[in-house]
Amino acid sequence: MNRIEEIIKENKPFVAYRKSGESLVNTFCQETDEVHYIEDFTEKGFVFAPFDSSNKTIYFPKDNSQFFQFELTETNSLPKESIVFDLDENGKEFHISLVEKGVSTINQGDFEKVVLSRTVEKQISDQPFQIFQKLLHNYKHAFVYIWYHPKVGTWLGATPETLFKVKETKFTTMSLAGTALNDGNSDFSWGEKEIVEQKIVTDFIIQNLKTANLEEEETYLENMQVSKPFTKEAGNVKHICSLIQGEIKEKKHLGKIIETLHPTPAVCGMPKEISKQFILKEENYDRKFYTGFLGELNLNENTDLYVNLRCMEIDNNIAKIYVGGGITDGSVPELEWKETVNKSRTMLKVVL
Repeated sequence: MNRIEEIIKENKPFVAYRKSGESLVNTFCQETDEVHYIEDFTEKGFVFAPFDSSNKTIYFPKDNSQFFQFELTETNSLPKESIVFDLDENGKEFHISLVEKGVSTINQGDFEKVVLSRTVEKQISDQPFQIFQKLLHNYKHAFVYIWYHPKVGTWLGATPETLFKVKETKFTTMSLAGTALNDGNSDFSWGEKEIVEQKIVTDFIIQNLKTANLEEEETYLENMQVSKPFTKEAGNVKHICSLIQGEIKEKKHLGKIIETLHPTPAVCGMPKEISKQFILKEENYDRKFYTGFLGELNLNENTDLYVNLRCMEIDNNIAKIYVGGGITDGSVPELEWKETVNKSRTMLKVVL
């Protein structure tokens, strides 16, 4: 813990993160304040990628960084009943109008699904590392991180979604969609809209991986299998999830796989390029690293990447929280607004 405090005082670029279900916090601290960019994903280190893949992916190189681990001392987690959320309707009118435009464009046949997002800004009194500690203690089954570069900014998050993992020859990716409040209701069942939305994501991932595989001279993905959909909890919300697994023969094609998967329908839409252009044109703000991806790249021959969801950007004493939701032809704009309100509470819980 003391080493982290020293790094913060020295204003060095660093990332500290804990994987789901683990106790150790891993830390990369870059030796200089240079901004390094990925060229072909054969590099080794920690990557931080934007939503718009036409922008560059940043990484902390393994050979230019200190790496260490530490156990976080136990502190009190936030009791759920102690948090009272005021209804913040800033941006409601614009977001509802945006969803209406998305549904209209779907009905015109331009795309099947689009993910539309917004931000919630809150003044904070805690320092970023204090917020990181709260995230660690409140979201033990998420990938929790704090990322800082003096030339880029400060980001924190607790994401439930894997983009892509490679362990030796085995790969795993995740199809995640649909959102409901995690209220402990044992009689809960998913509606048709959420089930269809998640199936769209699953079918997209499988088809695109197969297509990318066939485009190469040599097959490098084999034995792909898909799990049955299950409910995955993520803080105060839950989602429908399927795991897609298989074997990877040629890791030199990792960049091709990432290009194929990112951004997934869970954070962008389907078809990818048309929905992405709609987002860039109509959302009226820059997502930056929200719905991008981050994680370990080619460390000990393994790669562990996560979609940057449930995240915030901190600038001085303002936390900008990013939230969004998947829009299909069955979406109701008012309900989509309420979904973003529910999602915002995952991060609001640790800054209020």
